[in-house]
Amino acid sequence: MVPKLSRVAIVTNPENPNSPAVIKNAQSAAEKVGLLIVPVEARSAQEIEDAFASVAKQSIAAVMVGLDATFFVQRERIVQLALRNRIASIHARIRGSRGTDELWGEFAGVLPPCRVVC
Repeated sequence: MVPKLSRVAIVTNPENPNSPAVIKNAQSAAEKVGLLIVPVEARSAQEIEDAFASVAKQSIAAVMVGLDATFFVQRERIVQLALRNRIASIHARIRGSRGTDELWGEFAGVLPPCRVVC
């Protein structure tokens, strides 16, 4: 839980054709609970670093990372960036190696990095 949460960044890859729909759906859901979604774009490892720096600079306390191959490859670095910047984060659901759904991520300062198997 993030006290006084009012804004949530959503990191998406603009080259991913699903990104506009992901942002639109997040904005629609966020409106219902009084949150503002702040879209942040990243296409590469460096842009992921820049995205987290931007989120931290704006004092946004939480980030949602969209489903994208680039983000999956960089998932360990993304977790490190969230922890270093003390940003609560949630990540996309992926198909695990055993055929289960896995949610990778952590809530910085609340839980250690973990993998939840559903």
